[in-house]
Amino acid sequence: MGSNTFASDRIVDNHIANLRRKIEPDPAEPTYIVNVRGLGYRFDL
Repeated sequence: MGSNTFASDRIVDNHIANLRRKIEPDPAEPTYIVNVRGLGYRFDL
């Protein structure tokens, strides 16, 4: 990473939140991109 680059520890969470806002009918109650505790995320159809 360059000296002018900032990487957050939560960058994946931020990307998932952006995706949920775009594709979920209700981002507060996700049905497509769900969190799998201890593993990460899963995309369900």
